[in-house]
Amino acid sequence: MRHNDKYCELPIMNKPNRISKIQMLHMELTKAIRDGELRPGDKLPTESQLCSTYSVSRITVRSALSLLVNEGLLFSQQGKGTFVLDHTEAPLTIGVVLHQIAHEGSQLFKYYSRFTVRILNHIEEETRKNGANVLLYVDNGNVETERENLLNIANRRLDGAIVFYIGEEENLDCLQKIQDAGIPLVLIDRWIDGFESDCVATNNFKGAYEATSLLINRNVSPIIHLTDSEGVSSIFDRSEGYKMAMRSHYRSDVEIKSVTHDYAQSLEESAYELIKGMLGNVGDSFGLFAANASAMVGAWRAISESGMDTKRLALACFDELPIELPSDVYFANVIQPIEQLGEVAVRAIMNRIAGSKDNQRFILEPRVEVLSSEAISINGD
Repeated sequence: MRHNDKYCELPIMNKPNRISKIQMLHMELTKAIRDGELRPGDKLPTESQLCSTYSVSRITVRSALSLLVNEGLLFSQQGKGTFVLDHTEAPLTIGVVLHQIAHEGSQLFKYYSRFTVRILNHIEEETRKNGANVLLYVDNGNVETERENLLNIANRRLDGAIVFYIGEEENLDCLQKIQDAGIPLVLIDRWIDGFESDCVATNNFKGAYEATSLLINRNVSPIIHLTDSEGVSSIFDRSEGYKMAMRSHYRSDVEIKSVTHDYAQSLEESAYELIKGMLGNVGDSFGLFAANASAMVGAWRAISESGMDTKRLALACFDELPIELPSDVYFANVIQPIEQLGEVAVRAIMNRIAGSKDNQRFILEPRVEVLSSEAISINGD
């Protein structure tokens, strides 16, 4: 690579409120590179000159430059200085924002190891195949943390963003800032009404419809839908699939119970309390379709403690359970295409980077497995 040993003059830094000096210098240098003021091969001013130009300390300069080197925008050569890396040679960096990742041994791990961790593994694998890197952000179920993460992606001007979004109306402006910065954005698992972006999700309506239809075929009553209070498209579509299946089979006993929660363990506990309070009013049989595995685990704990005859039961839920049900319990499990969700999200990002303009919604088909001693196929195979 050819270098321009004469360093380039840089603009004076504007100081936005509530941003550290390191972040401000990082943003100014990044902008200079993106806008072409600093071109591939250009040599940056010395640390002393940067300190003087931006009125910052040497530690601040070194920290900001280190961030840019880690992001693949700069590289240093000992004894020669710091240079702008040729973007055609630098690997792309894709920001991935996930709502939760739990460490092994924690209460959350039994849920998130089966979905979030697995989907991250497939995103990372597919990203690597495309010669890019993943920069992971975790919200820990906190909308304010998500906001910080999304703004970080926009300010750092990463090459793409894959987001498991939880912010509802609160953080839409952050998603818009990502798009306004020209960063390709793909939402995963759910979409947002009225917000235009690429999205990759499971066909939640179909999965819920087929699972509920299987419960109906067991001739149990009532068939209750235990759902999550989170107002996102995936949860909404599962409720709609349940209602459509009930109507299609001329069932009038539609009953939806919504569980309020903050994290998966509280959802499990809330589901346990709700179902425990209902079981005394259940008749000769009982059907339950849960929107997710954590709700089903709580419900099953209440059912098993009640001593109910398991042959009177018919259960169904989305996603793999972290527990094993008795073999005589009829259980329909809706399995999401986790590998495909990750792969298609990365392909959508790469297509955007390559110049694709049209927003696309990729809906992937789940499969329904019946796990019981009387297992039947949803397709009648």
